[in-house]
Amino acid sequence: MIWYDNDEHTKSKMFRFGAVLICFIVVLDVTLSQEEQTQYNCYLRGYECKNGGSCQKGACVCTAEYTAYDCGVAVAEQDCVDDPCANGGVCHNTDQCHCPITHYGPTCDSETDSWECLGVEMKVNMMVPEGYSGAIYGALSRSECIFTEETSDVAGYRKFSSSIAFDNSTCGATEIQDYPMPGDITYVTDVVVGFHPRIRTRYDRFVSLNCTHPASNVSMEADLDSTISQRGNLTRREDKKTYSPVRFHFLDAEENVLARALFVGEKFTNMVYLTSTEVYSALLLEKCVANNGEDGTQTEVVLLENGCPTSDGNLVMQDPPGQIKLDYTPQDSSTPIPAAALHMLGFRFYESKQVFIQCVVKICKAEDEAACATPDCNGAPVVRRRRSADDFNNSTDEQTVSGLFTILEEPIVLPNKQIVEKESDCFRSSEIIIVIIVMSALVLVMLIACVVLATLIVRSRGKVQKLVEHNDAHGLHIPRAKLTM
Repeated sequence: MIWYDNDEHTKSKMFRFGAVLICFIVVLDVTLSQEEQTQYNCYLRGYECKNGGSCQKGACVCTAEYTAYDCGVAVAEQDCVDDPCANGGVCHNTDQCHCPITHYGPTCDSETDSWECLGVEMKVNMMVPEGYSGAIYGALSRSECIFTEETSDVAGYRKFSSSIAFDNSTCGATEIQDYPMPGDITYVTDVVVGFHPRIRTRYDRFVSLNCTHPASNVSMEADLDSTISQRGNLTRREDKKTYSPVRFHFLDAEENVLARALFVGEKFTNMVYLTSTEVYSALLLEKCVANNGEDGTQTEVVLLENGCPTSDGNLVMQDPPGQIKLDYTPQDSSTPIPAAALHMLGFRFYESKQVFIQCVVKICKAEDEAACATPDCNGAPVVRRRRSADDFNNSTDEQTVSGLFTILEEPIVLPNKQIVEKESDCFRSSEIIIVIIVMSALVLVMLIACVVLATLIVRSRGKVQKLVEHNDAHGLHIPRAKLTM
């Protein structure tokens, strides 16, 4: 007979179930925390939940009577007929707007982060909730470049401002000559929005503001929406006050605008497209260069030359390498627009996690679209060619687009391999799991064998007993003689 220790058996089952559950919770928690980095966070001072809402993992869980990201709107007051609110604002009390954290104003049409490009400086204004208790400062020096608080004319908000000079002072903007086009001057400054008065946390925002003084009346630079460094847990937003007839996005594998760091080997796309077809009708990527995005000495790699991929470009482009012409529909439009794409694989420089890609784009008017035709590379080595006067006429022009993103080392993704992620040590390896399964099967077989053997033994004993009883009933008895006196 086989006996089970029910307590130990139950404990073992509970341990295995608990181990799997822990693995699942760890993965789920990491995923949620990454998604919540760019959203409203009720753990921050001044961003608490209102009207009895509870803060769970940075998000507000409202009672049944209230709604909105901070539980600031009563459900019963959402009685608007005509909604005047813009940028995701929630209408209540007939015509009032409850704005998201990125906007404010009667109709949520003003951005909380704003700046103005002037001749010798840029003026920066940051609007934060009334309960905010952190510090806003230039990234070069917290003590010397601190923003000053001014009187706010918006109820419920505090206003911090600074004038950042275009000079070589400690808090001045960095000057970049001939960028993005020859003769242009671009001034760049970084601002940190800290959410604690004494310590720096992973929730602090890193905002990069650019002002371009173009050499001509029209600036030639496109803008990059945002870059998020997941490993550093800081959100970096890059904003530029420029206009361009072409635009540039990094897209992830699902063709969404890239809003996070990339991994080495991960698929992404450089998408360059026309702003409109009113003036120009075609474009061509002529040259793309990548560098490490660092100040001072830069490491540079040419990816595309004369419209064709270089030998270095072949290493970091998806197969087949080279640019692809297509009609692309931006997320803010419903109309397809002419575009050129480079389908690439994430790469990084040894000394930096940043990759800065700059592309020269040729744009053509309808009467000279042939000048923007994709060249026939034919696998021939790419060589530099001298530009002739015919390359530039009234129906063609050149623009420069650029973007910065962050590359992380792990997990590693190669074109011919699947993603290799670090797994939790809940189970050491698949081999151990296989051994456990095999041993469990053997135990089950032995158990079945024991049951069958025990059944046979019991049946054999029953037959022997019946045979003995039968012989006793019908056996031969020899009478014995008795002597009587």
